Amino acid sequence: MRRLLASIAALAPAAVQAQELPPIPRVLLNTAALVCVKVDAEGRVDAFLLDSKGDAARDRAVLAWVRELRWPAAQPGEEGVRNRWFPMPVQFGDVPAPQIPQSCAPGAGRI
Repeated sequence: MRRLLASIAALAPAAVQAQELPPIPRVLLNTAALVCVKVDAEGRVDAFLLDSKGDAARDRAVLAWVRELRWPAAQPGEEGVRNRWFPMPVQFGDVPAPQIPQSCAPGAGRI
């Protein structure tokens, strides 16, 4: 759990912090993924996978978990960090972290 929190905190824009982590489903234990995330002005999260390990059930569970994250509504001065895509690794358990690209953006093959 500490690794997960550290991964999220390290990559989320500095002024944007999640309110509370959703429960972690059992299917996600010992899973790591690289997700492209966007937080809108109201704090809603959109996400898609940047990589897949070939397990569709885990891929869907990772995306569902990330999309459950909620941030507070944007405050003055946060306009530059909202509504922008950024890469975010997630780790659930003792698994290696995925490599992190400099940026990400939605493409045609978005999951």
